[in-house]
Amino acid sequence: MGSFTMNIIIYQAGFIGDILVCGQNFALGLIDKYPNSKIDIVIQKKVAHVEEIIRPLDIFNKIILGSRSDYENLKKQYDKHFLIDEFIYPDGHLRTPFLKAGIPFDIYPLKIVISQKHKQVADMIFGDSDEKTIVMQHDMDRKWPKEKVEKLKQKLRKKVRILTVGPDVILPGFDKPLSFLESVALISRVDCFVGIDSGIAHGAALSGTQTILIPPIHPESWISPTEYANRNRKEKKHISIRPEPDEFCGHYFCLKPDKKGRTHPPHGNPIETKCSFFKQFLFFKTESCFNKISVDKFYKTVIKEVYKK
Repeated sequence: MGSFTMNIIIYQAGFIGDILVCGQNFALGLIDKYPNSKIDIVIQKKVAHVEEIIRPLDIFNKIILGSRSDYENLKKQYDKHFLIDEFIYPDGHLRTPFLKAGIPFDIYPLKIVISQKHKQVADMIFGDSDEKTIVMQHDMDRKWPKEKVEKLKQKLRKKVRILTVGPDVILPGFDKPLSFLESVALISRVDCFVGIDSGIAHGAALSGTQTILIPPIHPESWISPTEYANRNRKEKKHISIRPEPDEFCGHYFCLKPDKKGRTHPPHGNPIETKCSFFKQFLFFKTESCFNKISVDKFYKTVIKEVYKK
Protein backbone atom coordinates (compact mmCIF):
# COMPACT_ATOMS: atom_id res chain seq x y z
CA MET A 1 0.00 0.00 0.00
CA GLY A 2 1.53 3.36 -1.08
CA SER A 3 2.04 6.25 1.29
CA PHE A 4 -0.38 9.18 1.27
CA THR A 5 0.81 12.34 -0.52
CA MET A 6 -0.18 15.60 1.18
CA ASN A 7 -1.05 18.23 -1.43
CA ILE A 8 -0.40 21.74 -0.08
CA ILE A 9 -0.84 25.19 -1.59
CA ILE A 10 0.69 28.45 -0.33
CA TYR A 11 -0.26 31.99 -1.31
CA GLN A 12 2.58 34.46 -0.80
CA ALA A 13 1.83 38.13 -1.24
CA GLY A 14 5.40 39.38 -0.82
CA PHE A 15 8.32 40.32 -3.01
CA ILE A 16 11.67 38.68 -3.86
CA GLY A 17 13.19 38.66 -0.37
CA ASP A 18 9.95 37.54 1.29
CA ILE A 19 9.52 34.62 -1.10
CA LEU A 20 13.18 33.62 -1.19
CA VAL A 21 13.58 33.65 2.60
CA CYS A 22 10.18 33.32 4.31
CA GLY A 23 8.56 31.22 1.61
CA GLN A 24 11.54 28.88 1.38
CA ASN A 25 11.85 28.55 5.16
CA PHE A 26 8.13 27.86 5.66
CA ALA A 27 8.06 25.34 2.80
CA LEU A 28 10.98 23.49 4.39
CA GLY A 29 9.05 23.51 7.67
CA LEU A 30 6.04 21.97 5.92
CA ILE A 31 8.24 19.31 4.32
CA ASP A 32 9.65 18.55 7.77
CA LYS A 33 6.12 18.24 9.18
CA TYR A 34 4.65 16.42 6.17
CA PRO A 35 7.49 14.45 4.52
CA ASN A 36 5.24 13.01 1.79
CA SER A 37 3.99 16.34 0.49
CA LYS A 38 3.86 18.30 -2.73
CA ILE A 39 3.82 22.06 -2.31
CA ASP A 40 2.47 24.48 -4.89
CA ILE A 41 2.97 28.22 -4.39
CA VAL A 42 0.93 31.11 -5.79
CA ILE A 43 2.84 34.36 -6.30
CA GLN A 44 1.59 37.62 -7.74
CA LYS A 45 2.00 38.32 -11.46
CA LYS A 46 3.93 41.50 -10.69
CA VAL A 47 6.74 39.32 -9.29
CA ALA A 48 6.68 36.77 -12.11
CA HIS A 49 10.47 37.11 -12.44
CA VAL A 50 10.81 35.42 -9.03
CA GLU A 51 9.92 32.11 -10.67
CA GLU A 52 13.41 31.76 -12.19
CA ILE A 53 14.92 32.44 -8.75
CA ILE A 54 12.94 29.91 -6.72
CA ARG A 55 12.46 27.12 -9.27
CA PRO A 56 16.09 25.90 -8.94
CA LEU A 57 15.53 25.49 -5.18
CA ASP A 58 13.68 22.27 -6.06
CA ILE A 59 11.16 22.78 -3.24
CA PHE A 60 7.96 23.74 -5.01
CA ASN A 61 5.99 21.35 -7.21
CA LYS A 62 4.25 24.15 -9.13
CA ILE A 63 4.79 27.91 -9.19
CA ILE A 64 1.50 29.56 -10.09
CA LEU A 65 1.16 33.20 -11.11
CA GLY A 66 -2.11 34.50 -9.70
CA SER A 67 -4.01 36.64 -7.23
CA ARG A 68 -5.46 36.09 -3.80
CA SER A 69 -8.81 35.26 -5.40
CA ASP A 70 -7.13 32.67 -7.62
CA TYR A 71 -5.67 31.10 -4.48
CA GLU A 72 -9.10 31.08 -2.79
CA ASN A 73 -10.55 29.20 -5.75
CA LEU A 74 -7.67 26.75 -5.98
CA LYS A 75 -7.29 25.90 -2.29
CA LYS A 76 -10.41 23.73 -2.31
CA GLN A 77 -8.46 21.21 -4.40
CA TYR A 78 -5.74 20.79 -1.75
CA ASP A 79 -5.41 18.98 1.57
CA LYS A 80 -3.92 22.03 3.30
CA HIS A 81 -3.57 25.69 2.41
CA PHE A 82 -1.62 28.57 3.95
CA LEU A 83 -1.23 32.34 3.61
CA ILE A 84 2.16 34.04 3.97
CA ASP A 85 2.95 37.75 4.38
CA GLU A 86 -0.54 38.65 5.54
CA PHE A 87 -1.58 39.30 9.14
CA ILE A 88 2.05 39.38 10.28
CA TYR A 89 1.89 41.73 13.28
CA PRO A 90 3.46 41.38 15.87
CA ASP A 91 5.53 38.27 15.14
CA GLY A 92 6.83 39.15 11.69
CA HIS A 93 7.18 37.54 8.29
CA LEU A 94 9.51 34.71 9.32
CA ARG A 95 7.61 33.35 12.35
CA THR A 96 3.95 34.07 11.66
CA PRO A 97 3.33 31.32 9.06
CA PHE A 98 4.57 28.70 11.53
CA LEU A 99 2.45 30.06 14.37
CA LYS A 100 -0.71 30.13 12.24
CA ALA A 101 0.00 26.63 10.87
CA GLY A 102 0.59 25.20 14.35
CA ILE A 103 4.09 24.06 13.37
CA PRO A 104 7.09 24.58 15.69
CA PHE A 105 9.17 27.45 14.35
CA ASP A 106 12.66 26.73 13.11
CA ILE A 107 15.20 28.32 10.79
CA TYR A 108 16.19 25.85 8.12
CA PRO A 109 19.35 25.91 5.95
CA LEU A 110 18.35 28.32 3.21
CA LYS A 111 20.00 28.62 -0.17
CA ILE A 112 20.08 30.37 -3.50
CA VAL A 113 21.17 28.58 -6.67
CA ILE A 114 23.64 30.37 -8.96
CA SER A 115 24.28 28.71 -12.32
CA GLN A 116 27.62 28.46 -14.09
CA LYS A 117 26.34 30.97 -16.63
CA HIS A 118 25.66 33.51 -13.87
CA LYS A 119 29.13 32.90 -12.44
CA GLN A 120 30.74 33.52 -15.83
CA VAL A 121 29.05 36.92 -16.04
CA ALA A 122 30.28 37.72 -12.53
CA ASP A 123 33.83 36.66 -13.39
CA MET A 124 33.82 38.91 -16.45
CA ILE A 125 32.83 41.93 -14.32
CA PHE A 126 35.06 41.17 -11.35
CA GLY A 127 38.14 40.57 -13.45
CA ASP A 128 41.44 39.53 -11.87
CA SER A 129 41.63 42.40 -9.38
CA ASP A 130 43.13 41.68 -5.95
CA GLU A 131 41.75 44.90 -4.45
CA LYS A 132 39.39 44.81 -1.50
CA THR A 133 36.02 45.00 -3.23
CA ILE A 134 32.48 45.62 -2.06
CA VAL A 135 29.14 45.76 -3.82
CA MET A 136 26.83 48.64 -2.94
CA GLN A 137 23.12 48.71 -3.65
CA HIS A 138 22.33 51.54 -6.05
CA ASP A 139 19.08 52.66 -4.40
CA MET A 140 20.08 52.82 -0.74
CA ASP A 141 18.47 56.27 -0.63
CA ARG A 142 15.06 54.58 -0.62
CA LYS A 143 15.58 53.94 3.09
CA TRP A 144 18.49 56.17 4.15
CA PRO A 145 19.06 59.89 3.39
CA LYS A 146 20.55 60.48 -0.06
CA GLU A 147 23.22 62.86 1.21
CA LYS A 148 24.41 60.24 3.69
CA VAL A 149 24.53 57.55 1.01
CA GLU A 150 26.66 59.77 -1.24
CA LYS A 151 29.01 60.71 1.58
CA LEU A 152 29.43 57.04 2.54
CA LYS A 153 30.34 56.18 -1.07
CA GLN A 154 32.90 58.98 -1.20
CA LYS A 155 34.58 57.81 2.00
CA LEU A 156 34.56 54.12 1.03
CA ARG A 157 36.03 54.78 -2.44
CA LYS A 158 39.24 55.92 -0.78
CA LYS A 159 39.68 52.49 0.83
CA VAL A 160 37.94 49.89 -1.36
CA ARG A 161 36.86 49.17 -4.90
CA ILE A 162 33.08 49.66 -5.25
CA LEU A 163 30.82 47.85 -7.71
CA THR A 164 27.16 48.84 -7.91
CA VAL A 165 24.15 46.65 -8.64
CA GLY A 166 20.49 47.41 -9.16
CA PRO A 167 17.62 46.89 -11.61
CA ASP A 168 18.45 50.18 -13.37
CA VAL A 169 22.26 49.91 -13.33
CA ILE A 170 23.96 49.08 -16.64
CA LEU A 171 27.60 48.18 -16.07
CA PRO A 172 30.33 49.02 -18.63
CA GLY A 173 30.39 46.46 -21.44
CA PHE A 174 26.73 45.49 -20.98
CA ASP A 175 23.64 46.68 -22.82
CA LYS A 176 21.17 45.92 -20.03
CA PRO A 177 21.11 45.60 -16.23
CA LEU A 178 22.23 42.37 -14.61
CA SER A 179 19.52 39.92 -13.67
CA PHE A 180 18.89 39.23 -10.00
CA LEU A 181 20.88 35.99 -10.09
CA GLU A 182 23.74 37.57 -12.06
CA SER A 183 23.89 40.29 -9.40
CA VAL A 184 23.95 37.66 -6.66
CA ALA A 185 26.75 35.83 -8.49
CA LEU A 186 28.77 39.05 -8.58
CA ILE A 187 28.10 39.70 -4.90
CA SER A 188 29.33 36.20 -4.07
CA ARG A 189 32.77 37.23 -5.40
CA VAL A 190 33.31 40.32 -3.22
CA ASP A 191 34.36 41.00 0.37
CA CYS A 192 31.12 42.60 1.52
CA PHE A 193 27.66 43.78 0.43
CA VAL A 194 26.51 47.20 1.64
CA GLY A 195 22.85 48.13 1.36
CA ILE A 196 19.40 48.31 2.89
CA ASP A 197 16.67 45.80 3.65
CA SER A 198 15.72 44.56 0.18
CA GLY A 199 15.44 41.53 -2.07
CA ILE A 200 19.02 41.85 -3.29
CA ALA A 201 20.26 42.08 0.32
CA HIS A 202 18.63 38.73 1.08
CA GLY A 203 20.13 37.29 -2.10
CA ALA A 204 23.52 38.59 -0.96
CA ALA A 205 23.15 36.96 2.45
CA LEU A 206 22.24 33.60 0.90
CA SER A 207 25.21 33.85 -1.48
CA GLY A 208 27.53 33.56 1.50
CA THR A 209 28.94 37.09 1.31
CA GLN A 210 28.80 39.18 4.46
CA THR A 211 26.11 41.88 4.45
CA ILE A 212 26.16 45.18 6.32
CA LEU A 213 22.74 46.81 6.14
CA ILE A 214 20.51 49.61 7.30
CA PRO A 215 17.59 47.40 8.43
CA PRO A 216 13.92 48.35 8.37
CA ILE A 217 12.35 49.59 11.59
CA HIS A 218 11.37 46.07 12.59
CA PRO A 219 12.72 43.71 15.24
CA GLU A 220 15.55 41.61 13.79
CA SER A 221 13.40 38.51 14.16
CA TRP A 222 10.91 39.68 11.51
CA ILE A 223 13.20 38.90 8.57
CA SER A 224 16.87 39.82 8.75
CA PRO A 225 20.14 38.13 7.72
CA THR A 226 21.29 38.56 11.32
CA GLU A 227 18.44 36.26 12.31
CA TYR A 228 18.23 33.57 9.63
CA ALA A 229 21.77 33.57 8.17
CA ASN A 230 24.03 33.96 11.22
CA ARG A 231 23.05 30.78 13.05
CA ASN A 232 25.83 28.58 11.66
CA ARG A 233 28.14 31.39 10.56
CA LYS A 234 31.31 31.44 12.68
CA GLU A 235 32.99 34.52 11.20
CA LYS A 236 32.17 37.55 9.07
CA LYS A 237 28.66 37.59 10.51
CA HIS A 238 25.93 39.68 8.94
CA ILE A 239 25.55 43.07 10.59
CA SER A 240 22.63 45.49 10.96
CA ILE A 241 23.67 49.10 11.54
CA ARG A 242 21.37 50.27 14.30
CA PRO A 243 20.73 53.57 16.09
CA GLU A 244 22.71 54.61 19.14
CA PRO A 245 21.08 53.29 22.35
CA ASP A 246 20.15 56.76 23.63
CA GLU A 247 18.29 57.51 20.37
CA PHE A 248 16.37 54.23 20.17
CA CYS A 249 13.22 53.68 22.22
CA GLY A 250 13.58 49.89 21.99
CA HIS A 251 9.80 49.43 21.73
CA TYR A 252 9.13 50.17 18.04
CA PHE A 253 6.33 52.58 18.93
CA CYS A 254 6.44 53.88 15.34
CA LEU A 255 5.53 50.43 14.00
CA LYS A 256 1.77 50.22 14.40
CA PRO A 257 -0.67 47.47 13.38
CA ASP A 258 -3.81 48.02 11.38
CA LYS A 259 -7.12 46.25 12.06
CA LYS A 260 -6.17 43.35 9.80
CA GLY A 261 -2.92 42.48 11.56
CA ARG A 262 -0.64 44.13 9.05
CA THR A 263 1.39 47.29 9.62
CA HIS A 264 0.35 50.82 8.80
CA PRO A 265 2.30 52.63 6.07
CA PRO A 266 5.16 53.45 5.81
CA HIS A 267 5.78 49.92 7.12
CA GLY A 268 9.10 50.65 8.83
CA ASN A 269 10.80 52.62 6.06
CA PRO A 270 13.29 54.83 7.98
CA ILE A 271 13.04 57.65 5.43
CA GLU A 272 9.28 58.05 5.85
CA THR A 273 8.73 56.97 9.47
CA LYS A 274 8.34 59.59 12.19
CA CYS A 275 9.29 58.91 15.81
CA SER A 276 6.38 59.18 18.23
CA PHE A 277 8.52 58.47 21.31
CA PHE A 278 11.18 61.19 21.29
CA LYS A 279 8.78 64.01 20.54
CA GLN A 280 9.85 67.63 20.26
CA PHE A 281 7.87 70.09 22.39
CA LEU A 282 5.56 67.24 23.45
CA PHE A 283 3.54 67.41 20.23
CA PHE A 284 5.74 67.18 17.13
CA LYS A 285 7.13 63.85 16.02
CA THR A 286 10.83 63.69 15.13
CA GLU A 287 12.62 61.88 12.35
CA SER A 288 13.23 58.16 12.61
CA CYS A 289 16.08 57.11 14.89
CA PHE A 290 17.33 54.92 12.02
CA ASN A 291 17.55 58.06 9.90
CA LYS A 292 20.00 59.48 12.44
CA ILE A 293 22.56 56.70 11.99
CA SER A 294 25.82 58.44 11.16
CA VAL A 295 27.91 58.00 8.03
CA ASP A 296 30.96 57.61 10.25
CA LYS A 297 29.45 54.68 12.13
CA PHE A 298 28.51 52.91 8.89
CA TYR A 299 31.90 53.62 7.31
CA LYS A 300 33.94 52.39 10.27
CA THR A 301 31.89 49.18 10.46
CA VAL A 302 32.42 48.38 6.78
CA ILE A 303 36.16 49.10 6.81
CA LYS A 304 36.68 47.11 10.00
CA GLU A 305 34.92 44.07 8.54
CA VAL A 306 36.49 44.27 5.08
CA TYR A 307 40.02 44.42 6.48
CA LYS A 308 39.42 41.96 9.31
CA LYS A 309 41.85 39.03 9.15
